[in-house]
Amino acid sequence: MRCRINGFYNDIELKLKVTSGDGQLLWTSDEANVEFLSVALRDGFVELGYNVGDGDVWMMWNHYRVDDSAWHVVNIKRFVPAFLVFIVGRFVPRCTSDDY
Repeated sequence: MRCRINGFYNDIELKLKVTSGDGQLLWTSDEANVEFLSVALRDGFVELGYNVGDGDVWMMWNHYRVDDSAWHVVNIKRFVPAFLVFIVGRFVPRCTSDDY
């Protein structure tokens, strides 16, 4: 399935149970792959990447591992222009690419 994420508000919920620390969970983009939204695991942590017209941004939430074979709920909310990430109902402070 391919769809673009449009609008001023988006709410994406992923329920996952993983054992591997690395992998792509979600990817959507325009046809040219310029504007995109990516949700992935990197070293056991959730990584969010996006470009909504202002250049690529990559952030990792390194306060909460999700590669422990337990069920986790990752909720990503977009309120233009910001993205918020919640893991198991708790807001997780963002860490920018400068932090890892």
